[in-house]
Amino acid sequence: MAAIIAEPNVRLMTDVECRAVRLYKMRLMFLAGGAYTSAELAEHFNVTPVTIRKDLNALGRIGLPLICVTETRWRLVKEGE
Repeated sequence: MAAIIAEPNVRLMTDVECRAVRLYKMRLMFLAGGAYTSAELAEHFNVTPVTIRKDLNALGRIGLPLICVTETRWRLVKEGE
C-alpha cells in the first residue's frame, strides 16, 4: 500500500478565494461573448444555481452590465440596448 505524502506548501483556497476566482472566470466568459443559464454555470463551477445567482448579482453590482435575455439565459448588455 502506497503512503500518501502531503505537499508542505500546498493549501486549500478559502471560500472567499474560491468565489473571487469564480467571479473572475465568469467575467472572462461573459466578456468573451458567452450567454449562459444559471444551471450551466452551476454545473461548470460545481456550485448550486443559488450561488450562481448571487454571483451574477455581485458582478452586476461591480459594474458588469449583464442582462437576462430569456427567462434564464444571461449575457453582457450590447451597446445600444
